[in-house]
Amino acid sequence: MATQQPSQDKPLDEQPSKQPGRGAGAKFVILFLLYTAVFLAVYNLSSNSRSMNWYLFQVGRHTAALLKPFAHKCTLEGGDELIGRENYVRQATQAWARGEQAPAMDPSTNLEGNPLSSWEVYQYRQRLREALAREYDLRLAAIAGMKSLDGASLEQIKDHLQERMDRLDRGIGRPGQLIPPNAEAMTRLQAAKGRFAYLSESASQDEEQTAKDFAALLRETEQIAQAQTAFLLELKMRSSGDAIQSGPLIEFVAKVGPKSRLREIEGEIRRVNSNTLLSEEEKTAKLESLRQERDALSQSLPEKAVLAPPQGTAPAVLGSVYGDDEDRFFRFRVVPDCGALSAMAIYLAGILAFPAGFWRRIAGLALGLPVLYGINLIRLALLAGLGAYDREGKVFDFVHHYIWQGIYIIFVVAVWLLWVELFVNRRQKCETKTA
Repeated sequence: MATQQPSQDKPLDEQPSKQPGRGAGAKFVILFLLYTAVFLAVYNLSSNSRSMNWYLFQVGRHTAALLKPFAHKCTLEGGDELIGRENYVRQATQAWARGEQAPAMDPSTNLEGNPLSSWEVYQYRQRLREALAREYDLRLAAIAGMKSLDGASLEQIKDHLQERMDRLDRGIGRPGQLIPPNAEAMTRLQAAKGRFAYLSESASQDEEQTAKDFAALLRETEQIAQAQTAFLLELKMRSSGDAIQSGPLIEFVAKVGPKSRLREIEGEIRRVNSNTLLSEEEKTAKLESLRQERDALSQSLPEKAVLAPPQGTAPAVLGSVYGDDEDRFFRFRVVPDCGALSAMAIYLAGILAFPAGFWRRIAGLALGLPVLYGINLIRLALLAGLGAYDREGKVFDFVHHYIWQGIYIIFVVAVWLLWVELFVNRRQKCETKTA
C-alpha cells in the first residue's frame, strides 16, 4: 500500500514555516552576553589609549560644530595660555612622542609661531599628562627604598648616605624641569650635603661618635625624603584635575556680559598679535576693530570692572574669562563615557548575536552606528545648552545622569528593532515569497 506523499505543488506561503525554537533564543542570549562582555572589556582597557583620545576629539569637534550656530562663542581646546609659545609646544609634543624629554624653554629663542590648531593643543595636553605621570613615577621611585643598616660599618653607612642623597637629588629635580622642585626640600638637602662633606673631611677619632653623627644625618635625609614624597603625591593628585585631564575641553558661551566681553577682547588682541599668518594690513585692521569695541565697552563700565576677574554667582573656571552674572556659559570635557561607546557596544553585540546574514549585519552596523553617534552628539549639545542656563546644576545633573541615559538606551533598542524588522524579517519574507 503506497503511502500518500504531501503535494509538492502546494504554495510555499501555505506550507508551515520553520520558527526558531527555544534553542535559537538561548543561543542568541548567550552570544549577546558574551559579545557584550568582550566589547565592554575592550572599551575599559582602551579608555586611555591613543585611539580613544582620537575618538573623543572627533566627538568634541563635531559637538562644537553643532553648538556654534547657537553660541556667542564655542571653542574646542582653546589654549589661550599657550599663546606666544607655539613653537615650543610643537617641539615638546614631538619630543614626548619620541619618548624623549621636552626641551628646556629658552626665552632667548623664538617661542612664537603659527597659531595652534585644536588638535595640536589637545595632543600637547595629552602628551603633557603622560609625561607628567612618567616623571612623577620616576621621581618617586628615585626617593623610595631605604636599606636596613643594622650592624653596618661606618663606611657602609657613608656609602648608603651618599647614594641616598644622590637619589633624593634626582627626586627633587631642578628649576626649569617639567615638575617644579620643592624649594624647602632642596634647601634642606643642600644643608645635609654640606653637613656630610664636613663630617667626611673632619671625621672624629671616636668612630662610635662619628657613626652616630652619620646616623643622625641619615635620619634627616629620610625626613627630607618623606616630605618630598608627600609633596610629589600632592602635585600628582592636583595634576589629575581639570587642567590636564583626559578628554577634549569644550567651552560653550551662549551669552556674554560686557565685562566678560572686555576680557575676551584682550585675549583676541593677544592672538592677533601672535598670529604670524596675518599680513601687517590684516593685523592692523583687526586690531583697530577690536580696540574700538574695547574702548566703547570700557566707557560704559566702571573703571574697576574693566579687567577684573569673574565675580558672579556662576562658578568661575581657572583660565576662563567667563563667570559673571550676565554670562551664560558651560565648560565641559568629553570623557570616555560621553562617547556612548558602551551603548554602541551593546548595539554591536545585538547585531552580531542575532541570526542574520553577513551583509545584513554589515548594513545594520553601517546604518545604525552613525545614527547612534549622531544622537549622542545631539545629546551632548542639548546638555551643554542646559548647563549654560542651569546656574545651580541640579536640573543638569538629573537630566544628564537619569533622563538622557534612559532615552539613549531606548534609542539603541529602537534602532536595533528597526534593523531586525527592515533588514532581517522583511527581507526574509520577500525572499520566501520570491522562492
